[in-house]
Parts: sequence; structure tokens; C-alpha cells
Amino acid sequence: MSSSRFFSWALKAYLAVFFAYLFLPLLIMAAATFNESRFPTVTPWTGTTLRWFSALWADGGMWDSLANSLLVAVGVLCLALPIGVASALFLTTVEGRGKSFIYALILSPLLTPGVIIGISTLIFWRDWG
Repeated sequence: MSSSRFFSWALKAYLAVFFAYLFLPLLIMAAATFNESRFPTVTPWTGTTLRWFSALWADGGMWDSLANSLLVAVGVLCLALPIGVASALFLTTVEGRGKSFIYALILSPLLTPGVIIGISTLIFWRDWG
């Protein structure tokens, strides 16, 4: 088998596993919504029902939570959009050595969670080692 065919096969296998890992829990939960069981489960299947959808529709707390989420989303959008556009325009006009520092400064909020998790993992395994 040539290396390009192997790479193509390996890529297809990786993508299949990746999408199965991504979507299989969603499919299982979607199937659980139609189960008659008191708890969201696929096994044992006790019967098919649509009553959970009417219960969800009638739940006032769910609608309050949805309204709060939409309010927060609109607020974040109103803040993030002008800041992001201004940052992008600024980065396209800046030249010189300071550009990389400014780029890192703008990108740092995106990188911070991964850095914190990495440091926490190192500290955790150092204490257990």
C-alpha cells in the first residue's frame, strides 16, 4: 500500500472516529427523549412517548433561562463585535516589532484557559508523582 493511500485511509478513519465521538452522545440523548422511562435513558426502552416535549414547553424555568441566555448573548455580541473589528483593523495597519506583541495581547484571552489547564495538570501530576 502506498503512503498516500495509507494517509488517505488513515485520515478517513480518523474523521469517522472523530465525528462518531462528537455526534454519538447527541444521538443517544435524542433517542432518550422519546423513551417513556422516568429518567433520560435509552436502555431499558419502556415505550415511545412525546410527553417530554410538552413538559419542556410548559416549563417556565426553561423559558426564563432561555431569555437570560439570549440577553447575555446580545450583550456579549454588542461588546465583542466592535472590539474585534477595531482590533482587526488596528492589526492590519500596524507595522514593526510591536505588531507581534499586540497580536499576542489580543489573542491572550483565547489562550489563557488552555495555559491554566496545562499548568494545573502539571501541578496535579507533580504532587501525585
